[in-house]
Amino acid sequence: MSKRRRRPDEQAAFEAALRASGLVIGTNGRLLQPGSLEYERALKHLVGSVSPWELIPGTRRPLRASKNTKTRKQKPPSGKESDVSEALRLTYASREPQFEKKREITAALYAVARECGWVVGEFHWRSYPMSFHWAEITQGDRKFAFLIEESSPVVALSSTIPRYFNLAFFDDRSFDEAARRIQAPFLIFTASELAKALSEADRAFVARLSAQHERALRYWNPDTIGDVIFNWWD
Repeated sequence: MSKRRRRPDEQAAFEAALRASGLVIGTNGRLLQPGSLEYERALKHLVGSVSPWELIPGTRRPLRASKNTKTRKQKPPSGKESDVSEALRLTYASREPQFEKKREITAALYAVARECGWVVGEFHWRSYPMSFHWAEITQGDRKFAFLIEESSPVVALSSTIPRYFNLAFFDDRSFDEAARRIQAPFLIFTASELAKALSEADRAFVARLSAQHERALRYWNPDTIGDVIFNWWD
């Protein structure tokens, strides 16, 4: 049986919601793939009168599709929570080892690279004490790095090859556009998001994640959001 083609208004509604949310995660905690049954169900709900999404308060992405079709009222974030960097909240909202999805991530990166005219080199899957995986990218005479956090599908680009606290984040419009076109299973953080200075609310948020994070925060005393998400803390 042929698959029903989505109407232009349905596709536009979904794309608008996807752009606004950044990521779409299913009830099992995994990213929804275009063409999958869950994806189609999410689309059906999304363009209907009932929203299936349970939003992380104050963020721009859905955490997971609701198993309850009734619309749930969202509580506004508390004053302290609302002051926490969105990038930090997105990174630590739902943790799942990205190594387990390396085939999916690698395939998406190769697809993006083809559109951008990049050559993807070796992929380095988290070498201790890095908090991220990375791949070397070549474009003409230029070399840079694609980074993905170890347990969250958030990514960034660095103009330097990772060598112990030497990251220099930058933006690439062609990368953003290509990732959007192929609906890559990750969220791109901008250089400005990662360069943002850590606030007291950010530090308190990181310290509450675990005793290990609290100790690392005191020892390394990071300055920026990027220093926390992409780090070499041991």
